[in-house]
Amino acid sequence: MSNETLTPQQLFRKQAAGEAISPEQGESVHRHVITLLIENTLGALNRVANLFSQRGFNLESVSVGEAKDLSKSRMTIVTTGNDRIIGQVLKQLNSLVDTLVVEDVTNVEHVERELCLVKVRCDASERAALIAVWTSFARTS
Repeated sequence: MSNETLTPQQLFRKQAAGEAISPEQGESVHRHVITLLIENTLGALNRVANLFSQRGFNLESVSVGEAKDLSKSRMTIVTTGNDRIIGQVLKQLNSLVDTLVVEDVTNVEHVERELCLVKVRCDASERAALIAVWTSFARTS
């Protein structure tokens, strides 16, 4: 369908969804952060991961932990895609049996952190120097 055959409303919807209007334009693909509240059941994480893999999406990051209510888990997913495709994924995530809440927090103010776990072996004479390095990094986070 060319630009001449699209109505103004169709053009507006395509622009709002980040879709390409002309072949030269290309689609607007960007990073999305999605949070889910799911029931803490066997296979719930697997069902969410399968939903993404069936559609050929790469999960850049997945983080899962128990919520305040131990019968629920909080999942944070980072992926890339255009707004239309991510919108479809959000609807499909909502339709999963174990899913309670799905939110795309990409445009919402949120905090992102990275974590690095390092195992260090040292003797007592090196421990003070190691703790000094650690505290310098702990203050910057």
